[in-house]
Amino acid sequence: MRIRYVTLLAVLALPFAPAPAAAQFCLGVDEENPDFNSAAACAAATNTPFGALPTLLPASSLGRTVTGIGFNFRFANMDEEGDAGRRNFGVGIEIPMGTASLGFTGGYVDYTCDVPGEDVNCKSAIMLGGRFAAPLVISPIGTGDTGQSFVLGMNASLGFGTGDVIDATFVGETIEVSGRGISVGVGVPFSLVARSGNITITPFIEPAFFWGQTKFEIDGSIGAGEETEGGTGFVIGGGVSFGFASGLALDVGFKKVMLDEAKALIGLGLSFQR
Repeated sequence: MRIRYVTLLAVLALPFAPAPAAAQFCLGVDEENPDFNSAAACAAATNTPFGALPTLLPASSLGRTVTGIGFNFRFANMDEEGDAGRRNFGVGIEIPMGTASLGFTGGYVDYTCDVPGEDVNCKSAIMLGGRFAAPLVISPIGTGDTGQSFVLGMNASLGFGTGDVIDATFVGETIEVSGRGISVGVGVPFSLVARSGNITITPFIEPAFFWGQTKFEIDGSIGAGEETEGGTGFVIGGGVSFGFASGLALDVGFKKVMLDEAKALIGLGLSFQR
């Protein structure tokens, strides 16, 4: 059985959890004419590694030549409306392919919410993703060996996420909301590589374009149904990477889907590649 988005919005706007449920799905419950395609695309992006975790630049974009497989860990926090939010965790590997790299990530999304006086439980989701990253332009800055360069790169990614988002009981009525999404994105990071001794400092900014599709499912005493919608959108991300001669790198970054209802995430990344 399918349900229209207006029904989904009405369900998510029930008094027991308007902010937590709507925030997790990028829905604005106060809008008269919400853009459901954009909300579905946003939900897919922010529940897959593409939009749920900060970008890690490949070692080749940090001015290093690598031959071995790399490993990384990423964490991101997103505070949303009311007392809702989420904590995202991801672990991955990076396989060098000449100056390019192929990466795979597995992750976990921990939805959080607090609705005083109501029986509301925010749950979790798992996500999987792959990406192909490569520097397109590497241009030294200044004369001689200054150790500084401008790098224009490309990140192409595919992601999948699925999980039970929320279940609640209100005035004897029960409801469970879950979602399953897929995203495809392409980012173009602009970075400035600056070396100081054994440390490489690389600030970067990454605009990205994506397509996302989410299947919402609702079940409970008030009824059951599902809806699948999708759309496109833009993401802006960036941060600073600190690379060390040992092959270790520490990243601090942010990412935001350019939709009013989507909140920015702040994250950390730790990687190692020789």
